[in-house]
Amino acid sequence: LSSMWPWLVIGGLAAAPGLVPAGLRSYGQPPEVIRDAQKIYVYFRLPHHLYLPAMPAFFVARFAALTLAWACLIGVRRTLPPCQGRMGGRERRLQAFVLGCLLIAMLGALLSLADLAWYRLYQVHLPGAAGLLRFYWFRLSDIMAPVGLGLSLAIIACRFRTGTSKRGIPWLPVAVSGMLILTSLMFSVEKLTAVVWPRPAPALQGTEQTALVEWQAACAWAGRETPSDALFFTPRESRTFRWYADRGEVVSWKDIPQEPQDILDWQRRLIDIHYNRATRRWFTSLAERSPADLKRLAERYQTQYLIAENYPSLRMPVVYRNAAYTIYELSPVADVPR
Repeated sequence: LSSMWPWLVIGGLAAAPGLVPAGLRSYGQPPEVIRDAQKIYVYFRLPHHLYLPAMPAFFVARFAALTLAWACLIGVRRTLPPCQGRMGGRERRLQAFVLGCLLIAMLGALLSLADLAWYRLYQVHLPGAAGLLRFYWFRLSDIMAPVGLGLSLAIIACRFRTGTSKRGIPWLPVAVSGMLILTSLMFSVEKLTAVVWPRPAPALQGTEQTALVEWQAACAWAGRETPSDALFFTPRESRTFRWYADRGEVVSWKDIPQEPQDILDWQRRLIDIHYNRATRRWFTSLAERSPADLKRLAERYQTQYLIAENYPSLRMPVVYRNAAYTIYELSPVADVPR
């Protein structure tokens, strides 16, 4: 380990410039704006990536099983003769990198749990926690833990097949590893089948996945038939309107900006347009809002069109409709009954 310190220092210095953009985005911004923007980023928009308590429990369990399997196989690997020549050094370096990625994830987990404990005690998040959690502590381990596990499995299988082990394979760690890998795979079955054999998503989910062909057709019409500077209200979770239509949208859940003040404005728009304050729930579709509300919002955000699911329908001028989506033209606010 002592021989690695110079390289760790060099690597840290080489990676340090990557922190500069994050610092520049906050430069000159009021501290309260920076603080609120970081909280929105971590706890409101991306907790499923950045905040351990908000991650689905079965995802965490699956990763824990995979990590324990990797640790068991590392123990098995140590009973086998090392790889010869350059291969041995490369294997050690890669597995050391996997360990480093897992240690980074552990730090992120400890920070998340400390924040959770603080919140339960004082009903506020741990000061400064969001500013640290926003740096994706778990992303590297998501990639490298499976890589380390796969490498260990391949080497053990190769050594077992060629009979190069001086001692017998320790079957208990192998069996435990197999059970953990099987558990991890079982957690993945539902996700895997959804990818390999996708089923039509239920209607009225507020996303383009409800009917991709119809969504693309509606976007194509918008790009072809509306002015280039036209602005749209779109479903809250739409992701590809600007790709397919080449037109502007007021706000979408997916496209969170990065500048602190812009993040605050993004959340304000999202809540103003898509949140039902009466029920304290998100609107499933903007077609659930009244024409009067939509027209007032259109005036506030200088918006000319609304694209929404066909049901429920709105008593507003329709300029396009297909099997799943309707595009409405928003009338001037002066026409709204008061």
